[in-house]
Amino acid sequence: MSVFVIKNIKQCLVILFTALLFSFYSFSQQKEKKIFKDSLDGAFDISKYLLELHGFLPVVSVITEPALGFGGAGAGVYFIPKEKTADQKFRMPDITGIGGGYTQNGTWFLGGAYAGFWNDDNIRYRGILGYGDINLKYYGNGSDFLASNPAKFSMKSLFFLQQGLFRIKDSRFMLGGKYYFGKTLVTVFEDSQIPGLNPRDFDFVNSGLGLIGEYETLNNFLSPSKGFRTQLDY
Repeated sequence: MSVFVIKNIKQCLVILFTALLFSFYSFSQQKEKKIFKDSLDGAFDISKYLLELHGFLPVVSVITEPALGFGGAGAGVYFIPKEKTADQKFRMPDITGIGGGYTQNGTWFLGGAYAGFWNDDNIRYRGILGYGDINLKYYGNGSDFLASNPAKFSMKSLFFLQQGLFRIKDSRFMLGGKYYFGKTLVTVFEDSQIPGLNPRDFDFVNSGLGLIGEYETLNNFLSPSKGFRTQLDY
């Protein structure tokens, strides 16, 4: 990958993290709505926000894994609200999200997803696309040669998923299918300190079609308080 592309990736991730932090700060300042405060003790609480499922929810995390180096990851989830039915029945919003991360050893990843609840929840769609370039170090058990000369290896991975479920009349049963594609390139023994041990590449591809049968009685898709879901994949 060229230096130009890497710089652009860094800039995109910095913009993403900045937007997420700004959005989180803006939401926390909406005192009149109190969407992030518990109604009883006033403590920080996002359960009301998730229950009503509307707006933008930012998530930011620090990465401190020694094998990856110091870095950060962030994601933004946007709930697309829908008008309630004539009897004021709750309608599950569509959900879209994007996330990414970067660490000091050059590791980066970026992805997006969309979940749609269409035709009064009679059709459920899910789409995911993600790519990661992960650089790792293996230190062994911490008491051998690898402790001071860790083995370097990397993984470049692409993942793609398309899935659709269709409700059987007015029942709780749903049938559908999915297509998934995954491609991973693993390079081991990078910068090896052992004479004669050269880098090797392993290329893995996983792709296929699947059938899905599902039965679900959850009262809320994201934060259910009752019900269950069972799913069979083939």
